[in-house]
Order: sequence, then C-alpha cells, then structure tokens
Amino acid sequence: MVVECVEPDGYTFPLILSACAKDGRFSTGIQVMGLALKWGFGDDVFVLNSVIHLYGECGEVDKARKVFDKMSERNLVSWTSLICGYAKSEKAEEAVALFFKMIEEGVMPNYVTMVCVISACAELGDL
Repeated sequence: MVVECVEPDGYTFPLILSACAKDGRFSTGIQVMGLALKWGFGDDVFVLNSVIHLYGECGEVDKARKVFDKMSERNLVSWTSLICGYAKSEKAEEAVALFFKMIEEGVMPNYVTMVCVISACAELGDL
C-alpha cells in the first residue's frame, strides 16, 4: 500500500490485525500494531479492539487486558474481545467477572459475548 502511495486508514489496520489473529501470526500482528501506532492510530477504538483480539487469540490475554484498561473509549467489541480471550485462555473466572462488570457498566452483550461466557461457565461447572 505504502509503496503505491496509498496511506492506510482506520479500516486497514483492524483488517490486517484480525487476519494475523486468525492465522496465529502474532509477531506479524505486533509489527502491524507498531505501524498503526506510527501512523497515529494508537487511540482508535477499532484498532485497539483488533489488538485485544490478536492478543487474546494468541494466548497473551494479560497484554490484552493492559490494552483494554488503557482505552479511553470502549465498546461492545472491546469487552467481548477480552471476555473471549479469557475464555479461550482457560481463565474462566476472569471472563465471568468481566462479563458482570460489562453489564454493570451498561453494555449489553451480543450472541458472541454469550457464547464466550457460556463456555467459561461450562469450564467452571456453573451451568
């Protein structure tokens, strides 16, 4: 893109980061995250959501939590990405606790959130 003089935008980085997460290409994702920061997308909620998703999918859920905690703006995807990251990393108690915190904050879950929370509850034997 840059070679062709096309600048990346707020859609470019989340798409690339999501692809890295899907393929388990953690180191490539970290490089892309560095470029996103360099291009001024360090506060973009969509980019940060994708970073949380990358960390969660690649087993770095503690780093995902650090990104989440530093976000000035969060949306349903922010919460769900971290909840799912916890569930996938076998940190079911954290997933469920974060789910209840999300509800307390007034953010309503979607079906993806519920699938991850139910998975965490199943791991805990709390169904």
